[in-house]
Amino acid sequence: MARLATVAAFGFPDFNPPTLLSVYQRLGCKTLQFYRNVKNPPTVQEALDVARDVGMTYDSIHGVFGPEHDPSSLEAEIRAEAMATYRSEGELVRELGGTGVVVHPAPMCPDPVRISPASRDARIDPMRQSMDELARLGEELGVIYLVENIPSNYYFGSDAQQLADMLRQVNSPNLRMCFDTGHAHMTTKKTVAQDLMDCLDVVSYFHINDNDRRLDAHAIPGQGTIDWPSLATVIAKLPMDVSVMLELFHSEAEMNRQITIGLGDKLKAWLALGQGTN
Repeated sequence: MARLATVAAFGFPDFNPPTLLSVYQRLGCKTLQFYRNVKNPPTVQEALDVARDVGMTYDSIHGVFGPEHDPSSLEAEIRAEAMATYRSEGELVRELGGTGVVVHPAPMCPDPVRISPASRDARIDPMRQSMDELARLGEELGVIYLVENIPSNYYFGSDAQQLADMLRQVNSPNLRMCFDTGHAHMTTKKTVAQDLMDCLDVVSYFHINDNDRRLDAHAIPGQGTIDWPSLATVIAKLPMDVSVMLELFHSEAEMNRQITIGLGDKLKAWLALGQGTN
């Protein structure tokens, strides 16, 4: 992999993008994924100014998500609203100079006990319809929609292999997968490395984080139980233009401490930086 990225989080009281992103730059991060508090978003110019000032560029945005942005909804009206939203998100990423839009296949369920195999299966065809439309939107706008594998307390999308199979059926360069290592660790019956191998041909972006398989903690790699050396052997098989994006939400002090104790060298090995295929 050649490109290390990080998240640029705007509108949250605990994060100051200009100073925090400078810390990530010390780790070797070159590009950014734009992520905003929709209740307190920056202007496009403000976001561009921050990236310029730290010498980085946007490669993608994390699309908005929630019950009102549900591409696998059983209701056609809700899916149509989601597609209108993702058109706007595609236009936004182009304004920021990037090409990727991360898409959650479904919202979180407030009562996961209600999620049954049958209810997940009922969402397959609606999600396939949305994937077809996202592929068309992507071609029209010149962007890539990145469908993310998500935890099992979401209505649909926790089975990375199922998502990969659906993406293969669409077979569009404008519709790919964002593989989230932490989510895969929480849901796989195998290992994260095996899950990734099963999805490898459709993955064009990564969310990199760790956990203990119980909580989506966005922990720093090595602070959870993912087998990173094993995962690195699979990541190394990917093309060198795929971003591995550190989706971490830690303080500047903690990130500086981690850099001091060797996080950069660990990431270089664990994310196979510089070892992708040409």
